[in-house]
Amino acid sequence: EFCLQMLQQYDEKPFKNIAAGDLDLGDEEEKAAVKEKTEQNAGLLSALKTALEGKVEDVRLSERLVTYPVCLTTEGAVSLEMEKTLGAMPGNGPKPKARRILELNPNHNLFAAMQRRQEAGESLDDYADILYNQALLIEGLPVEDPVALTNKIADLLARA
Repeated sequence: EFCLQMLQQYDEKPFKNIAAGDLDLGDEEEKAAVKEKTEQNAGLLSALKTALEGKVEDVRLSERLVTYPVCLTTEGAVSLEMEKTLGAMPGNGPKPKARRILELNPNHNLFAAMQRRQEAGESLDDYADILYNQALLIEGLPVEDPVALTNKIADLLARA
């Protein structure tokens, strides 16, 4: 990652970090579909963002996800990999943190389930926390409270 930031391009083509928030890789039809779904689900995304306040900068729908329900991306100079690298370095000072973005797959069954729960007036706080922790695990980052996570999963399974 350090090398790519210094090189910036190859053969007049810029390097892009695949963990960055906006890759701009989709075609216009995909972008329009995600934009429409974002507008339709603004309340759901806002509820998730509120539930994850202090953990993520934003919650948005993704163009990149196909099979996974969720992923973490970043905005700004510090990526998740950079955060891991700098966090592992010795020293007592504050470690830089990535500006995390939680991206949701709008075509996943879990997203549809959250839409139904929101329409029924249920809280999405537990879903938000579970999805965030799932994204942390996918990225190889530690879960803040594994016991609380497993209890939330068990509670949601018991309600299903």
